[in-house]
Amino acid sequence: QLDARYINALERDDYIVTKRSADREKLKREFDFYHLSPPEMQMFLVQPFDFKDDGQTASYRMERLSVPDMSLQWVHGAFQEAEFERFLDHVFFFITSRPERAAPAADVHRVQDELYVTKVEQRLAALKQAPEYVKLAPLLERVCGGVDALQARYLAMYQKMRRRLPDHRLTFGHGDPCFSNILYSKTNQYLKLIDPRGATTTDDLFTDPFYDVAKLSHSVLGGYDF
Repeated sequence: QLDARYINALERDDYIVTKRSADREKLKREFDFYHLSPPEMQMFLVQPFDFKDDGQTASYRMERLSVPDMSLQWVHGAFQEAEFERFLDHVFFFITSRPERAAPAADVHRVQDELYVTKVEQRLAALKQAPEYVKLAPLLERVCGGVDALQARYLAMYQKMRRRLPDHRLTFGHGDPCFSNILYSKTNQYLKLIDPRGATTTDDLFTDPFYDVAKLSHSVLGGYDF
């Protein structure tokens, strides 16, 4: 997975990938995520090393793995059903292996609302400010009554569903295991997760138990990688 986001630059040779970004704090959180993670979770992650911050940009390095990301393979229809089932078995081994910690309901609800409400509101606000939105708005109006109506439907569904979610625990989470962040070889079932959401403290490692699953579903059912 070597596609650079707009704030990142990737440099590589035959053996090493260097990730560099002007968002220095984000890169430091990504780097610290691995080292703060419990040892049993580190086996699922690519180990970063050699973090540097020159005051303008930050960077860290990783081993370059000759393993394709799942997004590329999914888009090109590279999986038979049995192969995809083996991949899901491996992903859900990660999901079920994640450590949990007890948390007060108020803390759990705060984390859920940040992920499922505040983040959505911020993304929709950014969408409305994008130059392309003036062209998208009429299409959205025809398809779903407009983005505001869609948001209202979503929030009503979320409030109804949240009553069914656990409110007493948080779980270790990668934060973004969409297919483009999963390196996977179907030949030997080698799997590594890249580009975690990042962490500054061990508390930052823990999130809503269903968020990683929702991100995975975003690729399987949501057509995200297309």
